[in-house]
Amino acid sequence: MITNGVRPLVIHTDSDVAKSWQAMRHTTQENAFRLGVNLSYYVLGQYSDLPPRGVTIWPFPVETGGMKTVKIARVKYKGYWNPEPLAMEAFDRRLSAEDKVHIEKSTVEIDQLGGCGAGMAMMMGTSQVFLSNDQLGQLKKFVDSGGTRRAATRNSTARCFKTWRKLSGRFRPRFRRLRRSTP
Repeated sequence: MITNGVRPLVIHTDSDVAKSWQAMRHTTQENAFRLGVNLSYYVLGQYSDLPPRGVTIWPFPVETGGMKTVKIARVKYKGYWNPEPLAMEAFDRRLSAEDKVHIEKSTVEIDQLGGCGAGMAMMMGTSQVFLSNDQLGQLKKFVDSGGTRRAATRNSTARCFKTWRKLSGRFRPRFRRLRRSTP
């Protein structure tokens, strides 16, 4: 399996699954069809209301004139800082269409965070984050001056979570790992 740290991009199998699909071998190659169903469920999150072939689930652009605008800065740091490059674009389009709020996105280095004009700084990652004391000071200065810092891991490994928790130890409120039973 080839992954970007968030989701699988390529899945390699020992057998030719697509050949079984094309030949309609649903009785002799049942597992190939189960794999297809499970993959579609994984991608779409549902079995019902599947879009027809040739229809995209990517949100269309929305005219954002006259909408409330929120400025968000994507924080660029040394490491794998942008595992899902189009996630913010999709979020902006959905938020604009459904809630009539437009996101003005910018990508900034930590050192330039204070002067970017954004009220929220978004940090994403899939692995350990190594920030210098100066960079941590810039983040703290941004938060102390009224900015909001949001950090999200896109990998559930303990090492990744421990790194982000250590990073958050200098800020309040602290991270809290949500369990499935947490409301």
